[in-house]
Amino acid sequence: MLIAIFGIAFIVKTNRAYIKSKVHMVKRACYNNYRNKTSFNKYSIKNDNYRLHRKVAKRHYVGLIKNNVEIKDGLKSGKLVKVNAAAGFEIAKLQYSKKVLAPRSYKILKKLGSRFAMVAGKNDFFTVTSLTRTALQQEQLSSRNRNATKGISTHSYGASFDISYSRFNGKRCQNQKMKDYLVRELSNLQKEGEIYVIDEKANYCFHITVIK
Repeated sequence: MLIAIFGIAFIVKTNRAYIKSKVHMVKRACYNNYRNKTSFNKYSIKNDNYRLHRKVAKRHYVGLIKNNVEIKDGLKSGKLVKVNAAAGFEIAKLQYSKKVLAPRSYKILKKLGSRFAMVAGKNDFFTVTSLTRTALQQEQLSSRNRNATKGISTHSYGASFDISYSRFNGKRCQNQKMKDYLVRELSNLQKEGEIYVIDEKANYCFHITVIK
């Protein structure tokens, strides 16, 4: 009798594990299919070479930001400005970056957010997941995330920010419609010569560097 009970329990447990693994596989497949779509009808994003990102990042006259002291100095001198959520976007809780940008980068971020809200809806917003990193923060991130840029990052010039395409309106979700709107406005700014973009598929985000 006990053997039969244990046998049934084992079968149920095994079936649950099998079903759970299958659900995970389906979700993962859907997510991979979702993140690989980067076009909206006639709109598409061109992946710009990272060398171009680095070249224009240095034009913001901020210089390589090595530590928090240099961030404070940048804010005092006006080379950096504090970044707050505005129309069309929110700022995620940041672990390896600070809520500051070069003035022009912040201006373009707000322009992107405003345009996104106009096409998606005035109450809709995307999530900025990374802003300015010190060289020290970049080094720490690289040691923990194999997908992070090795060496000097454009984030360390106050020129770049990352936008998640798996998080909209404060929720992690696979919202193709919202992603399409984001792609549309990024594509427009790219064609206008305002930004360079890289689709970081491993991190489900777009890396944007503002051209100056």
